[in-house]
Amino acid sequence: MDCYARSHSQDTLLTRFQSAGLGLETANNLARKGGKVYFTARSKEKAERAKEYVRSKSPDMAEDQLVWISLDLGDVVSILRAVDEIKASTQRIDVLSKGLWVL
Repeated sequence: MDCYARSHSQDTLLTRFQSAGLGLETANNLARKGGKVYFTARSKEKAERAKEYVRSKSPDMAEDQLVWISLDLGDVVSILRAVDEIKASTQRIDVLSKGLWVL
């Protein structure tokens, strides 16, 4: 199934990106489809710039539609904290995007 071909207005989406490039465009495209997008990045400053970029492309997006989760994949404590934060925030993840592939 092509995750970009349908509306995601009721979906919860999780994407991992560094705050630039393909990951940023993935978050941008998924957010424009209407779902709630959780995105991960290590740096708060870069995450804020990424949020500004996505919001500039989708000015009608709700404030809570794009959610940053701090995540450093090289730090087990950071991974566990991110998992706990996601589990506390949502009951399900409908689309998982990691780099070049989507599940």
